[in-house]
Amino acid sequence: MPIVISKFLPGFIANRLQSALSREVLFLLDNGYATPEDIDKATKTSFGLRMPIVGLVKRFDFAGLDFSQKVLRNHQYEPPQGMDRSPSIDRLVSQGKLGVKTGAGFYEYGGRSTEEIMRERDIKLIKLREFLKDLGEAPE
Repeated sequence: MPIVISKFLPGFIANRLQSALSREVLFLLDNGYATPEDIDKATKTSFGLRMPIVGLVKRFDFAGLDFSQKVLRNHQYEPPQGMDRSPSIDRLVSQGKLGVKTGAGFYEYGGRSTEEIMRERDIKLIKLREFLKDLGEAPE
C-alpha cells in the first residue's frame, strides 16, 4: 500500500524509522548491552507485537500524551548519534558471515538454502497479514 508523504525528505518514512531503530540496535550490540537473541525477544514480545494494532503514533494516545510528554523530558536516555560503521557488523563481515545469503550472520541458519529461509519468512508474513486483515488492522 503506497504511503503519500506531505513533503519530500530523504529516506521517506519507513526507511527513516527503520534507520533510527537500527542505530539503537547496533549501539546495544556493539556495546555489549544485549545479545541479538535478547533484542529480538524484547522486540517480538513487546512493542513489535503491538505495532500492527496501534502503530507508532497511536501508541502515544494509549500511553497518555501527558506521560509521553514526561518521557520526552527524561534526559537519562540519549539516542545514539549518526554512525557510519558497527564493530559487530564489521566482525561478522570479516568472517564471511553476511546474513541469510551466506547461511550465517548474527544467527546461524542451519545449512538451509536462501530460498528455503526466505520462503519460511514469507509464509509467516502472509499468515500474519491475513490474520491482521481478519482483525481489520491491514488494508485489503
